[in-house]
Amino acid sequence: MKTSVRKERARLLRRMLTVLEGHLGRRRRRRRPDALETLLGAVLADTGNDFLAAQILDDLKEELVDWNELRVTTPRSIELLIHQLPDAAEKALTVKRILQKLFQQRHVLNLNHFKRFGQARLLHELDAFGGISQAVKARVLLKAFDCNLLPLTGEIERVSKRVGLVESYLTTDKVSEMLDEILPPKRIYSFYHLVSEHAETICVPRNTACADCVLVKICARGKSVMKKGETK
Repeated sequence: MKTSVRKERARLLRRMLTVLEGHLGRRRRRRRPDALETLLGAVLADTGNDFLAAQILDDLKEELVDWNELRVTTPRSIELLIHQLPDAAEKALTVKRILQKLFQQRHVLNLNHFKRFGQARLLHELDAFGGISQAVKARVLLKAFDCNLLPLTGEIERVSKRVGLVESYLTTDKVSEMLDEILPPKRIYSFYHLVSEHAETICVPRNTACADCVLVKICARGKSVMKKGETK
């Protein structure tokens, strides 16, 4: 990315965060959540909806005695419990595999031993479970271990392209590279949570209510949509 373009988009990103923080409030790290719950929730969400995954995870916690009950449940039964999610069958297998491997290797269902690991070792340990995407790993490290990794979900990618932080034709890998160039590590946590919430409530995949969006004055797509509306 050319220096002039990088500076322009970094300014746009700062304005975007300022507007979202003014509307939704700042997002700061608080007490670290339970690492295993964070991992299971991240698997349920994968590159998709954090909020739906969190709701389903809460439902599981209410319905089950503990995670061991889920461990001894069949993948098909787990799939039925999370059927609202896309790719529920695949996610059920991943959840079952994680719980089984933890129990076989450590005879406990927690990730307390992860606390002493650095970022590289954490990524290695998560890889060892198998079938865990980059977005899932980044979610876990960002939320449970205070690592500044951006989970590039479909929602983050959608909003970034619409606003104009990155070109709309870029692949997911390229979007990740471009955002890394303009997003300061210390703002990743806030950016992730604010943009995810905005994508869930306003900047939805279809029938986006641009007229009601707080970003409409700085958003490339929003300005285009509003301009077309004025000329009708």
